Amino acid sequence: MKNKFEFWIDTYKKLRLSGINRITIILILGGLGLIGTPLWEIIAEVFLERELDFFLPNKYEPIIGIALILIALLYHYFFHLKLGEPNKAKNAEKQLDDLQQEIKKQNSGDGYIKYDVAPVQGGKFQLIITSKSNYPIYNVETAIFSQDVLDKCPKSIVNGNESIMNSCWKSAVIFALQLDIVPKLLTNESGYKFDIYTQFVHLMIQTHTRHNTIIQYSTIRFNPTKKTVIGHFFKIFEYNNGEYLLLEDDGSTSETHFENTFQYKKPYKVNYD
Repeated sequence: MKNKFEFWIDTYKKLRLSGINRITIILILGGLGLIGTPLWEIIAEVFLERELDFFLPNKYEPIIGIALILIALLYHYFFHLKLGEPNKAKNAEKQLDDLQQEIKKQNSGDGYIKYDVAPVQGGKFQLIITSKSNYPIYNVETAIFSQDVLDKCPKSIVNGNESIMNSCWKSAVIFALQLDIVPKLLTNESGYKFDIYTQFVHLMIQTHTRHNTIIQYSTIRFNPTKKTVIGHFFKIFEYNNGEYLLLEDDGSTSETHFENTFQYKKPYKVNYD
């Protein structure tokens, strides 16, 4: 897997070989630098001083960096059109679009987080956090709810919508986790350990990150006597404006199980009054 430095090296080589002139290179590198200073320090040392003999200050607002990148894209696009090279312009446009998407993923994050379960010493179990992404995931806030507790929360009608009281909503949280950043492809302990006294545990997990919201429905089947995990049945969705996009599931559990066990693909309304 390539690291950030290798990615920017490859990006520079591709751009240079595709015929983008040095003015465009300078503008793009300058814009990237002004968006993210730590990354800029590496790029400046390798490229600007050695390859281009050009220096840009790094004490500006990120908006200036964004403006420079936009100027570079427009300059490059119209430069090739003016020279009557539509094929080159089209190829360069695609490469720069790919670069923009890569920048967005590096700076805003991409992918999602999955929670699994594993035994630990002493006959207990713990939740394992796994990053399902080739990019960092930023500003992670997870709340793990007991579905059994949520089912017992009294419901009321507020403004025509069925809702539960905030106090009961909070009481259903069995574990919460906040992380500034989850590195790519990380698998690690979440820090939550628990005993098992029942055969089934039903969890509804909400994870908010900088770039998305993830809902995971999990039914974990245990053997309380032998202290073993028999199976983990789950579905993971990305939630956006009322839409649920399936990202991953266990591949065998029917929709009926989740519909009968959870408030499935229907967000909870919480009454904070």
